[in-house]
Amino acid sequence: MLTDSHKKYVIAMEPYAGKSSEVSNKPKDIVCRLSQTIKRSSRSITMDRFYSSVELADELWHNFKLTMVGTMNANRKHVPKMIKIGKNRALYSSIFLFSKATAPVTLLSYSHKPNKVLIFISTQHQAVGNFEREKKKSEIITFYNHTKGGVDAINQLSR
Repeated sequence: MLTDSHKKYVIAMEPYAGKSSEVSNKPKDIVCRLSQTIKRSSRSITMDRFYSSVELADELWHNFKLTMVGTMNANRKHVPKMIKIGKNRALYSSIFLFSKATAPVTLLSYSHKPNKVLIFISTQHQAVGNFEREKKKSEIITFYNHTKGGVDAINQLSR
């Protein structure tokens, strides 16, 4: 489902009807199909770790003219080992990696619990940016937290 997180309305939706040989159910393909309705609108898409990848970030940036922010699974391709490790990291510390080889991708590893990290990806944020005071959350994290609830809000409203 593609929703507007501020206005709480559905932009595009695709029901899952099981495996099909007609359309691909790969996460990247689902996001690209749903994003056709906002193509070249300069919007940002916030997504969870099931959908986020560097390949999708590149596709959205170059072919759709959209930015993205999301969390990522540590086992995804293109996530360097150095940012997956949470052991012996200072609590609330951040490691940023920047790439401009394809799309301007920023990867962020944030130590939110002892020995645990969250990994974020963004093509919207190309600098370290400002930090929240208490838990030292970067701009990427605060943006993600502010915009991640669109689908959840629609699900709650439909109940």
